[in-house]
Amino acid sequence: MNCIYIDPPYNTGNDIDKKTSWKYNDSVNDPKIRAWLGKTVGKEDLTKHDKWLCMMYPRLKLLHRLLKRDGVIFVSIDDNEMHNLRQIMDEIFGEQNFIAQLIWDKTRKNDAKLFSAGHEYILAYAKSFSLLRELKTVWREEKPGAKEIIQEWRRFAKIHGESYQEIEFELGKWYRELPKNHPAKKLSRYKHVDKYGPWRDRDISWPGGGGPRYDVLHDKTGAPCAVPERGWIYATLEQMQKQIDLGLVEFRKDHTEPPIRKAHLLPVPEELDEMSDDVEDDEDAEQDEENVGLQVMPTYIYKQAQSSVKLLRQIFDGKKVFANPKDHEVLSRLIRYVAPRDALILDSFGGSGSTAHAVLEANQLDNGTRRFILIEMMDYAETITAERVRRVISGYGKGDKAVAGLGGSFYYYTVGEQLLHDDGMLNPAAGLSAIRDYVAWTEGIPIGQCAPIVPAVTEGNASSTYWLGEANNLGLFFVWNDAHATTLDLALLNQLVKQPGRYLIYADQCALGEDFMRRHGIVYKKIPRDITRL
Repeated sequence: MNCIYIDPPYNTGNDIDKKTSWKYNDSVNDPKIRAWLGKTVGKEDLTKHDKWLCMMYPRLKLLHRLLKRDGVIFVSIDDNEMHNLRQIMDEIFGEQNFIAQLIWDKTRKNDAKLFSAGHEYILAYAKSFSLLRELKTVWREEKPGAKEIIQEWRRFAKIHGESYQEIEFELGKWYRELPKNHPAKKLSRYKHVDKYGPWRDRDISWPGGGGPRYDVLHDKTGAPCAVPERGWIYATLEQMQKQIDLGLVEFRKDHTEPPIRKAHLLPVPEELDEMSDDVEDDEDAEQDEENVGLQVMPTYIYKQAQSSVKLLRQIFDGKKVFANPKDHEVLSRLIRYVAPRDALILDSFGGSGSTAHAVLEANQLDNGTRRFILIEMMDYAETITAERVRRVISGYGKGDKAVAGLGGSFYYYTVGEQLLHDDGMLNPAAGLSAIRDYVAWTEGIPIGQCAPIVPAVTEGNASSTYWLGEANNLGLFFVWNDAHATTLDLALLNQLVKQPGRYLIYADQCALGEDFMRRHGIVYKKIPRDITRL
């Protein structure tokens, strides 16, 4: 997974009669923990933190395994379990892989006696922070209005080609004609244009003074340019020359003035590296925050919770179907910020389906091809979680309140009987077809391509009802009967194999010698011992 987002139970103990309440329902053998099963965790429960940690720990361990090495996980939580969550995240993901603790201000509680605690948190951890550094990962999001400017620049570039002065003239005219409240108006300092797009001038001197002083030769006069009073921002002449060669430094008419450092609306990677390392004084930093086209996301997010509640009611024809749904716009912003456009996103606490909604919206915004996997074990998985995704994809509402669908598709699956009992034996209740499909898949046959139990054509190996198919240059047989044990002997071998070849045969036991099987290209696997367990 490129990105994982989960919204686990907050363990407040206040939701005992609501859909947001939770029960410890994991399959466990420990007598003490089994006593917790099926009982709602209330506020007065003295073991509620123990139960929450026992529920979360194995899930986080599994999610850690599922995350790609350059992946990121987000976990929503509030004050009730923040301290515990931080500790187990540090233990499982590693304290060194902590990225940030985001604060999500959702509401103000005017009836609070002391302080209004209307915020939640989102913990962000990397699978490998060192790998992100090694890959020189830089996260940025668009400043409001930047997208429109880029669209206009590209439109003018198609008309005028590399005539940058003509493009600058057209772009300046477009800026002037914008309404005063248009978000792109704040970015009108990006009035210059080069091959990288719109850019504005930026200070080329060392922050605070005392910077290095060396000769930078003017590109036309050949004479050393005037050195800024505070010294050059680049520590060495080699660094400065690299920026000049990249076209990120603009010389003045002659050498009597220092050159200009460019800041692009769509920075090139080298420019992003420089921007991330710059330390500007307070005045410059405030000015840059106001005018930069790509920005770093802050750790503080403000979005009222009521908007997501109203939206979910709108999707479900005015009905209140779920308490405290997460805001899909905030999640979409996070996903677009950290995950590539072809990312696979996992949410193992699917809830109301906000994460799926977020992925679909992200794809529409930037033409991405992100995919999602949602997991939900509560009884509303079909009627709320999956139904929301269906309506978001196809559209919802009527008349002037109709909302167009975001497009896309998804599959809905339910988990069947477990294939193996706790003692390792096969579970007949799972059904022979499911068991065969699983065994075939573990041996390399794609899902859905296992041979049917009763072959449509009885030719060669397919004449046996035990035939699974071929994988890795082996013919596969699964000889199992829930009524009695099966034995691989000469009689069974003659029944199975109708033509020469190499075969892998599953059975309960084997009566053939190792030399015989080696000479005849037979591999034996014992049921259930040798069935791969995931």
